[in-house]
Amino acid sequence: MYSSYSYNQDGYTGTLNEIDYVYDSWADNGGFSWTRYQKYGGNVTKPASDTRVYRYKGNVTKPAVDTRVYRYRGNVTKPAVDTRTYESVYTYNVTLKYKVWQVPPNQIELDGLTFNGTSQYFSIQNLQSYNVSKNVTWGIMIRPKSLIDQTIVSNGDIEFKIDNHKVQGWLKINGEQVVLGFEASNLHLNKWTHLALSYDGEQAKFYYNNQLVDSKTIIGSLQYEKNLNIAIGKNPATDTSYFNGDVSQFSIWDKELSQDEINLASNGNYQNSGLGEWTFSTLTNALSYDQSSNKNHAKGYNFSPLNELTVEDISDLGMKIKWNALNEATGYELKRGEEIVYDGEELNYREEALQSETAYEYAITAKNRNGKSVPAKASFTTNPGSLEILSVPSAISFNPITLNGKMQRSYVSSMDKIIVKDTRKNRDGWRLTVQASNVKSSSSDKSFPNKSLKLQPLLSVTQTKGKIADSPNINTLTQFIDEPGEHILVNASSSTGQGIYEINLPNNALELTIDPSTYANEYETDLNWILLPGY
Repeated sequence: MYSSYSYNQDGYTGTLNEIDYVYDSWADNGGFSWTRYQKYGGNVTKPASDTRVYRYKGNVTKPAVDTRVYRYRGNVTKPAVDTRTYESVYTYNVTLKYKVWQVPPNQIELDGLTFNGTSQYFSIQNLQSYNVSKNVTWGIMIRPKSLIDQTIVSNGDIEFKIDNHKVQGWLKINGEQVVLGFEASNLHLNKWTHLALSYDGEQAKFYYNNQLVDSKTIIGSLQYEKNLNIAIGKNPATDTSYFNGDVSQFSIWDKELSQDEINLASNGNYQNSGLGEWTFSTLTNALSYDQSSNKNHAKGYNFSPLNELTVEDISDLGMKIKWNALNEATGYELKRGEEIVYDGEELNYREEALQSETAYEYAITAKNRNGKSVPAKASFTTNPGSLEILSVPSAISFNPITLNGKMQRSYVSSMDKIIVKDTRKNRDGWRLTVQASNVKSSSSDKSFPNKSLKLQPLLSVTQTKGKIADSPNINTLTQFIDEPGEHILVNASSSTGQGIYEINLPNNALELTIDPSTYANEYETDLNWILLPGY
């Protein structure tokens, strides 16, 4: 007959029924023994929690550090005085709000020169004095217009640039390229911004306006491997990476600037820059003077002229050149070809010694204490020239004389000057002659014999306008000008200056000889002044 069994162990309970059994027997001291094994089955209830104790056996590895937590149980004796230290721990929920990192914009107003971002730049010849191993600061004042990748200033070894969305300062220290910088999104567009990069042999520092924004400790010295000219506004090795914005100042100091000096530079005060100091404005787009003792001026490329040249009163000898005023200019320099013909504050210049029928190239440059502008150029052509007499003596009168039956003389006490012009481009010289007709009475029934009218040699020939060269030759002989033939007063060779001449006659230049047979009457003669080409 089968039996049942109430199971209650480790929290598991239920009734189990016998479902099978089996006997096991063996001999025992000449007798016989047996055992009955019963098999039960049924359902038990699982407890709410498993309280069984599991035991495991095997090999385990001991850790280097025992991190187990030990708990002890037992009775302890309470001391008379509690000397324990209690610590209270509080938990709070805190919400943090972060402000975006930002350097305040610079509020100063400066003059500056705009770089177009495509072709314009300045070049400064590299000097050995710039290649210092330590205690150096480069600083530049810019007003950026975009955040695209661009080079601000560089000699290939030290440089400021915007690259991969960062404003960076590069130095080469101990052969290693050291890069400092900050996110380009923090740069204020269209605001004056001062960037400075310094190294003192131990620390490289990068300043944005008057704030130190990045630094690295590197003990060593600067290296200059590329030895390129300093380029402001582009990559110094290639025609790429042009700067888009304005530049006001660039300086190289032969020291590490203090914070106070950084503050001054950030406000546009670039005093005592040491190795080099250049100031840029709209006017200085051709040349920015180095204000340091090096006088290593910065030369601009691909900027446009600011002035405009015009002309008026063109003649065969010259013209009046005019140009517009520029606000920043303290003076102007006018060149004809490579020759400086004017340097001053006026806005015009008159040329009076040019060659006729000739084109002349002019260039006007504005300047001030900081530099020069790109010259504005224009070509103007003079008018055709001529050979002519502009003026001769007029209303010539001899002194009245009373006949006395003897040989007598009468004179013209003074005569106006003769003015001759030779402005021909191709000249073969010239000569001035005079011819007098017979001296006759007003009724033409009486006349003087030939060789009665004599002209004294000229007093002087002076060139008053035009290009000065050799002087004409004066005939020093006294001539009877009332006899046939050519009576030459002045000879001018082809090497004589081109222009206008004033010819002066002496007092009593004309002399009339009156013999005893002359009848009393009024007499007259015609003087023909003739200017002929050829020597």
